[in-house]
Amino acid sequence: MKLKYFLYSVLASVVMLFAACSPDDDKLGGVDVTPEQLAVGEGFTIDVDQNTNQVTFTSKMPKSYSVYWEYGPMPAEGDKASISGTSTNDVYQLGIAFKGNYYVRMGVQTRGGIVFSDRAPFSIDKLNTSLLSDQLWTLLTGGVDHSKTWMLDIDADGQSIKFVGPKYFYTTGANWNNFHNSKGANYIDSKTWDASTAIEPSTAWNWLADWAGNSWICDAKDYGTMTFDLIGGANVDVNGEKGSFAMDVDNHTITFTGVLPLAIDQNAVAAQCPSGTYKLLYLSDNGMQILFDGANETPFTLNFISKDYKDNYVAPVNTVINLPALWKDLVLPMNQKQTSYTFDTENPYTYFSLSGEELKDGPVKYKANENLGDALIEINSAKNAFTVTDVDGNKTESSFTVSDGEYTTDKDGNVLCSGGGLFTIPSLPQFNISENADVQFGSKDKTLQLLGYEVNDMTGDITDIYLGSKQYDAQGNALYYLAYHLIKQVAGGTVESFTASLNFAAKDFKFLPAAETYVTGEGDYTLTVVPDGTINTKDPHLMYLDISKLLKKHPNADIVIKSVKVDGTELLGSLFTDTDIPRSVGDDPSTGRRYVLSPWGDPSNETDTRHYVYADLLPKFAFSNSIEVTFHVTYDAGEVVLK
Repeated sequence: MKLKYFLYSVLASVVMLFAACSPDDDKLGGVDVTPEQLAVGEGFTIDVDQNTNQVTFTSKMPKSYSVYWEYGPMPAEGDKASISGTSTNDVYQLGIAFKGNYYVRMGVQTRGGIVFSDRAPFSIDKLNTSLLSDQLWTLLTGGVDHSKTWMLDIDADGQSIKFVGPKYFYTTGANWNNFHNSKGANYIDSKTWDASTAIEPSTAWNWLADWAGNSWICDAKDYGTMTFDLIGGANVDVNGEKGSFAMDVDNHTITFTGVLPLAIDQNAVAAQCPSGTYKLLYLSDNGMQILFDGANETPFTLNFISKDYKDNYVAPVNTVINLPALWKDLVLPMNQKQTSYTFDTENPYTYFSLSGEELKDGPVKYKANENLGDALIEINSAKNAFTVTDVDGNKTESSFTVSDGEYTTDKDGNVLCSGGGLFTIPSLPQFNISENADVQFGSKDKTLQLLGYEVNDMTGDITDIYLGSKQYDAQGNALYYLAYHLIKQVAGGTVESFTASLNFAAKDFKFLPAAETYVTGEGDYTLTVVPDGTINTKDPHLMYLDISKLLKKHPNADIVIKSVKVDGTELLGSLFTDTDIPRSVGDDPSTGRRYVLSPWGDPSNETDTRHYVYADLLPKFAFSNSIEVTFHVTYDAGEVVLK
């Protein structure tokens, strides 16, 4: 006979029969058995082996009677008894790990209903740790004489680190065997889970709800802790409230007595099954799912992580590069089989993280090799040829392959290519690109990752690309990308352009459509904003001029305001000058910005230079027909002035 071992403490605990609560009232109408006939010695026997803590309950009733057993810790006088285990076998054998006083009572099915005996006492004299040898005890509690603390997998920032959210949903009847197979694999930890291989295959519905897309599930906050221990008993502490627990390792259930499990909403937990017995759906060293199944609400799990796992968790570094969906059409266009690139001799390289973000505080940068302008990279997509000419004129020709990646959508709905743009080049030379030998072109693993590119705002053609070589430490761990800044060569030379925009907003912060032009070189440009009927242009609040990406190519560039005309009336010179408008950068630090009119700052504070046109001048920018701003662009002012 297979022995079923149940663990419980000397405190009360409750176990359901067939995931339901046992009857509290004896229905005696038409009965043919009395409680006295079911008394210990008359209706059944109790045998306790104090050496092994094995307990056997044996029915003495005729086989025609269906038997029901329940046992648990002996309650104190006046307290309600709790149930630690049940059975419907004529002989019920179990192992009890902990020392203590217990009861058993037997019920039989009669014509008038179930008749129960009185509770019969028995005792266990000592702890038997061999009954705690199943791995589930250690996973849940840390082991005998230890404790383990669990938390819901959600925090105040809305982050879940093992599951995708703190609550999943299931079809009624889901159990451990639906989500584990005989080889020990499970649906949480397997990279690909095949439900048909489960111990009990099921195609029943389940929804692993991500909190990020379903924040209605619960508030983002810390819900506290739940600690299980096997220190003198099977104890549980939920946010300071103490109780006991029992676990059936064969049937994968857990019973709480005197306390409810840690929960998002403990009322919902209590309503799902008042008996306090719940199914374990998953349990590992760092994660646990308790299933609440039994009421009218859709069955759900609460998803827990161990506190030790949370405290020591280090977010994995994302090493997959996401590129815009159309990267390949620009970098390897079908109508342009060969593309040539030279190094940017002013900024020949930069650094990117392994997830593709440019590092502003990367390693020290050096001046370019004086011959770097002679280096050339040619990519022929028709022949899959990658040719590199180094600073000494040596040419290396190689084949190449490039990864296509997979298309995904980010949270803002943008289509991205994940894992694309990795060039594998079997023959790749190595040469110095800095004035010393510290920075070199090349790749340890013969790959170059496309990390980004820039497009001419006017023509839509690609102008620059960044190809990255992974850099490693002495132990072979990838650290970051050394990204080579390459400029596309076109017939007649490279033509660069930058988008300039003039932006006007009223006091309600509603903007007019921006006026735009392309800056294609140093010189004067004019932008004009006009009313469109959507905002009150008589109530000005903000106006600024942006030139995007200007500072990335020309960090010493300057934008000089030469004229500001409101409905034809010149304001510059008579009311303020160019020097009254401090130079700054935009939301993107590569954007040069001039706030011609700004609501911020304190005009009475001489040290606060954020307020460029004082409040008493705001009415001067009210207009009916147009505001026209003329500005001059200089690529090199000798130093950084827009900052």
